[in-house]
Amino acid sequence: TMLRLMLGLLHPPSGSMQVLGHDPQREPLVVRSRIGYMPEGECLPKDQTAADFVSYAAQLAGIPSHEAKRRSSETLFLVGLEEERFRFLGDFSTGMQQRVKLAQAIVHDPDLLLLDEPASGLDPEGRTQMLDLIKRLSDFDVNVIVSSHVLTDIEQTCDWVVMLDAGNLLRSGPLQGFEKLGTVLVEVLEHPDSVAAAIREQGFEVVVDGLRLVVGPGDESIERIVIAAAATNKPAITAPQKLPTPPS
Repeated sequence: TMLRLMLGLLHPPSGSMQVLGHDPQREPLVVRSRIGYMPEGECLPKDQTAADFVSYAAQLAGIPSHEAKRRSSETLFLVGLEEERFRFLGDFSTGMQQRVKLAQAIVHDPDLLLLDEPASGLDPEGRTQMLDLIKRLSDFDVNVIVSSHVLTDIEQTCDWVVMLDAGNLLRSGPLQGFEKLGTVLVEVLEHPDSVAAAIREQGFEVVVDGLRLVVGPGDESIERIVIAAAATNKPAITAPQKLPTPPS
């Protein structure tokens, strides 16, 4: 939702936003001309080659045809698709399609890059390669915003973290130090009060919110929380996730 608001594709019922000094609701084309966007879902035309599609994306940004073709080749080389650039996109694997989506997002040299779940659907090797590509973008002075539910991906690629829950800001700050905040979210499918009682016996503070337990502050060992929850013999417990302490 935040990325779509930044692009001017959604209109907020209240409040305001500025992107690179401009209001995306009033000046959407000005904002989009300076942004690269990599959407999460499948969106590539299957009957075009990677070279033609990325070149077309460059021309949409106002780059002349000859220059767009040159940039297309260079960008596909950067993302590791130099040998496949003349193949049709319909024949590409998921990992290759993700690289093409990244290429079209950076071909016009944007000031800001928005990546929506860039490693979605990739196998472990493909995920590692995609995250390495994202980290390399800092060498080209591109500011990158990554939207992801996978915390390990964020840890490997980001310097600053904004955590949102149901539209509410939980935390905004540098990645370093997040692991010391001591708040853990545990989700269960049933018997939340029993699980909460077992965790409290270990010295933790627990707030029950439906089937979610917010645990902390206390000893920051997730292992102790898992052991206490498992001791209730309630099998429907998901892996807990570390969260920052919400501001009061």
